[in-house]
Amino acid sequence: MGRTAAGVLGMKLKKQKDNFIVGFDVISPDLKNGLLLIIMENGFGKRTFLKEYRSQHRGGQGIKVAKITEKTGMVVAVKVLTEDTKEVMIISKKGILIKTDLTNISRQSRISQGVRIIRLEEDDLVAGIVVL
Repeated sequence: MGRTAAGVLGMKLKKQKDNFIVGFDVISPDLKNGLLLIIMENGFGKRTFLKEYRSQHRGGQGIKVAKITEKTGMVVAVKVLTEDTKEVMIISKKGILIKTDLTNISRQSRISQGVRIIRLEEDDLVAGIVVL
């Protein structure tokens, strides 16, 4: 592609204000029992098996990863976990930082809302994560 090319359509989003791409990751074929970590803005999170998600091609409409409620908030981060990943650091918008072992985050189904990972003040939200 040249410098003026517009690129290709990666994903089709429905025309709703709450449809957006939070993140993406590359899944290697040898990751048989891999897990996907999902963190939501009100401190909830979960791990789900990658095999619960069907493969998508360019222009797909995506797959729902969590039950979004007022209690959980919107999805902030998604990361593919390998056997090497052991911990995750979560930081809030007010600067609260926790580091937790991934085994403390339970494995749940694709549509579940997850478990509370970090307790936040009423007007605070999760800003981001780093998988270690």
